[in-house]
Amino acid sequence: EGKGSIMTNTRERNERTLTYFGLMYRYLGQSEGRKIIEQVVKMHKPHAIANELNLYTLATLATLPSRVGTMLIGKDILTNKESTASYYFWRDVGEIMGIRDIPKTPELMQQWCVAYEESTYKSTEAGRIIVAKLADDFADKWFPKFMKNVGKQAFYCLFDDQLLAVHQVQKPSKVMQGITRFAIRSFVFLSKLFPDPGERSLVETFGKGHHQLEMAKGH
Repeated sequence: EGKGSIMTNTRERNERTLTYFGLMYRYLGQSEGRKIIEQVVKMHKPHAIANELNLYTLATLATLPSRVGTMLIGKDILTNKESTASYYFWRDVGEIMGIRDIPKTPELMQQWCVAYEESTYKSTEAGRIIVAKLADDFADKWFPKFMKNVGKQAFYCLFDDQLLAVHQVQKPSKVMQGITRFAIRSFVFLSKLFPDPGERSLVETFGKGHHQLEMAKGH
């Protein structure tokens, strides 16, 4: 109906979600982590989300870096160890959430994710509006105002052809695709060249100003 927070307050919804992810990264395996995940389950319980849709969200989170990297630069942007760790992290989150039928390996997770998309993706007006809202928020957050259109095109460069077609989005220009590929290749190269800076906290990056840390932990 267009009244959800992803429509009415896109930035806050996105930052709240990313902050919860950061809290899960930080506390999974501890009692705090279980409490945070239980809080997320409680927040979504009134919506009666089907197990299959919850599993798809989980599979997307576990496989997205690998899929985007392979699509854009022909290889996983994560190491094998990192990709495996991502799978096991999200598998553990899913088990605490009570999600059933989680695929047993990273490869099976990705295969299931692709098959689900092929069988269920369809074009809807609500979907197109949400995608446009997300593109606007991405551009507003990471690009100056005079480059907003460039920012939106960069966002759409992360879509594969199927997703572009489903949401009726025009494919970004080859120039924009090339710039995006160069940016990702540069990021991967530099991240391997320089020492790891330590914790890159989603909580600190996206939680400021919203008090999400206290909210998520129930303080």
